[in-house]
Amino acid sequence: MSKPQKSLITRFGGIGDIVLLTPTLKALTERDGIAPDLITGAGWVFPTLKNCPYVGDIYLMGKRGLPRFLNSSSRKLKKDLKNKTYKNIYNLHEEPRTARHFDFLNLTPLTSGQGNSIEHESARRLRETGLRAESLLEKALPQIFTTQSDIDSLLNKDPVYKDPFILVQPGNKKTMVRGDSARTSNAKFWSNDKWRKVISSLAASYPDTTVLVIGSPSESDYIDEIITPIKSSRIRNYSSDLNLLELKAACTLAAGMITVDTGPAHIAAALGCPMIELFGPCTPESHAPLNLGQKIEMLVKFNNESEKANYLSSIGLITPAEVIEKFESTFDFHRTAPLSRIS
Repeated sequence: MSKPQKSLITRFGGIGDIVLLTPTLKALTERDGIAPDLITGAGWVFPTLKNCPYVGDIYLMGKRGLPRFLNSSSRKLKKDLKNKTYKNIYNLHEEPRTARHFDFLNLTPLTSGQGNSIEHESARRLRETGLRAESLLEKALPQIFTTQSDIDSLLNKDPVYKDPFILVQPGNKKTMVRGDSARTSNAKFWSNDKWRKVISSLAASYPDTTVLVIGSPSESDYIDEIITPIKSSRIRNYSSDLNLLELKAACTLAAGMITVDTGPAHIAAALGCPMIELFGPCTPESHAPLNLGQKIEMLVKFNNESEKANYLSSIGLITPAEVIEKFESTFDFHRTAPLSRIS
């Protein structure tokens, strides 16, 4: 019997984009009998996909805007792949600035879509690689994994994880960089005052629960602006306390998460964490988090019928009361760990 030949696929973007790619990685593995290699753009992909059996070697290539002669990672990629052969090579980024870096590869044509209807991101990637033409979102399970060792390490690191806790993720990649978090370009911004009302209500509604407000270390000041006026020892700024491996472990233990549409939301949903998610400007039709069947409440509102028709939602229209009323039906303080995602 001949040795299985793997495929190669490219995917850049954010954490959510990688999580939504995992059904395609699994489908390629099942088709080829061996996990595909992946070309991507950032080091956080390694912890995100760690322990996933459906990805092979991961290659990094940054600064796609630079031509190869100015881009050392592009030159290294060409060298690394020079003597490799693949069954299929799928470049999911056909725009010129990215495609020029793959001119030495024998690319497999992507499968075109049908009509102008909106398509979920995970279904799109399955369709482009010819693995599934129709959208079967309910069956496209996310393939994100953690380990019992990582969970035990988290429990030993901090006793807060041994008692009930809820995660809150107010920020996104725009709040990770300097500048006014409320600037116009930050379309996922929900006002600090609204977050305070929701977080205060969490503390009042669940007096035996700790609220961990999470993000990247660079968002620490932003989170302090939100929670410092509340003055509660059970509301904590954990922006510097969870790396990605620890976040995955925490998402198997939390009673729930309240979040905007961002990478950690996709990780949490993929690991069975109940969730209230505030959408804008994307909509669930294209970016609903893939989940394991747990309760997911997705809040989405539009300024007018034109925006609704074009799937452009406005997060600022969502009120704290609309989030608060979802608490009881969403959070699960007796949830069991997703054993299928723990090795």
